[in-house]
Amino acid sequence: KQMEEFENWDSWIESNKSGFDCMVNIKRKDNKIIMQTQNLGVAISSITTIQDDTEDVYLAITGDQCAITNIKVKEVLRA
Repeated sequence: KQMEEFENWDSWIESNKSGFDCMVNIKRKDNKIIMQTQNLGVAISSITTIQDDTEDVYLAITGDQCAITNIKVKEVLRA
């Protein structure tokens, strides 16, 4: 979703090339994993539904054509 502060895609691409800090909020509610982030005027939300009785869920952070550095985990909560 484009937010009010979104300028245009060219500006968005250039800001991404320069790099920036971002925060991704991840939470589990029952059988759903909800991930949300908002950066450079774009808000992204993703909901994944777990189809079985899986209790533990693991997360992998990867980058395609980018470097991901200085990862910090603020808080880990179990539902």
